Amino acid sequence: MLSPQKSKYYFPNLDASRFWAFIPVYLTHCFYSSNSTIINSNFYVFVQHHLKLGLLGLDYFFVLSGFLITWIIIEEQKQTKNFSLKNFYVRRGLRIFPLYFLMVCIGFFIQFISKTYFDSFINTLPNFFYFLSFTLNFYIIENGKEFLFFLVFFWSVSVEEQFYIFWSLCLKYLSNYLKGFALTMILVSISFRIYFLDNDNQLVFNTLSSIANFGCGALLAFYCFHFPSIRESVSNITKKTILLVYVLFAICFIFYNQIFCYPLTVVLERFIFSIFFCFIIAEQVYCKNSFFKLGNNKFFDFFGKLSFGLYCYHGLIITLYIKIMGNSYLLSNKLWVLFVAPTIIFIATLLASLASFNLFEKKILKLKKRFN
Repeated sequence: MLSPQKSKYYFPNLDASRFWAFIPVYLTHCFYSSNSTIINSNFYVFVQHHLKLGLLGLDYFFVLSGFLITWIIIEEQKQTKNFSLKNFYVRRGLRIFPLYFLMVCIGFFIQFISKTYFDSFINTLPNFFYFLSFTLNFYIIENGKEFLFFLVFFWSVSVEEQFYIFWSLCLKYLSNYLKGFALTMILVSISFRIYFLDNDNQLVFNTLSSIANFGCGALLAFYCFHFPSIRESVSNITKKTILLVYVLFAICFIFYNQIFCYPLTVVLERFIFSIFFCFIIAEQVYCKNSFFKLGNNKFFDFFGKLSFGLYCYHGLIITLYIKIMGNSYLLSNKLWVLFVAPTIIFIATLLASLASFNLFEKKILKLKKRFN
């Protein structure tokens, strides 16, 4: 339930869920080797074969954004009879822009230093305009993603920002049509995926492909906010039902490539997982019969609050790791590649995110309170 000790917009357990959503993203990226024996090993092949599982972590973030942003806006409208676009954009900017543009500047600085002083070849970065306008995802669709590894990740931030602008305008001026817009987003996403079924770049990076995630999250917020009976029903879901849903989710996750290889399942993939993610959010927020509440673990809860930092810094650290290692013999050591290196990178990511939050982000985030 909403915590009376926290802001009225705060939901316990959802911060910790962000940490777990980051894990498949991390596991998608953290294994690296140039040794053919390791690359052809069963474990490495399994990891590479399941690369798309990292996208499920991003899909969860999209659903969660749809839920939280919608709840925040309709809560503000109820409390103040108004919704301030300016305050909303400032809050979002203070949360995203400092770390986002820090990473972008680091990327352009690395490119400049490499070409000017070390004569190293780095594929030309996209024009700064794509980062400034949050349209990097459309650049990748047209030009590919062969540039600095850690900057490629920001296509998902572009999608998020595009949603923030579109959805905030809809709820500011057309809030009476929230349900209709959310349903339309789901239908548009499914239709888009039918049309571009054979185009992986469009299916992954285009905003229209992922708006079903946001639409499902928005509908969940709308019904939970306006209908106490729904919240009551969720709170009384039995352990058997919870177990069944999580088992089905695990099956879809583990056998992802076997299930989502047919045209129909590919088209419905993001919608199907959005339903699972909506259940997870509702169960964690409202259900009193849960097997566990993620927020009860202070480690998950704390680093879940730093999830954006984890997302940004893990790419930077992996990029530096690959550059530093070069052709090191360790990249031919299976134990190093599959266990030691991912562990070291993960710990370094946690420490970098923690230091960044305490030394840089925290001071800026305090300004958000002025725009509540």
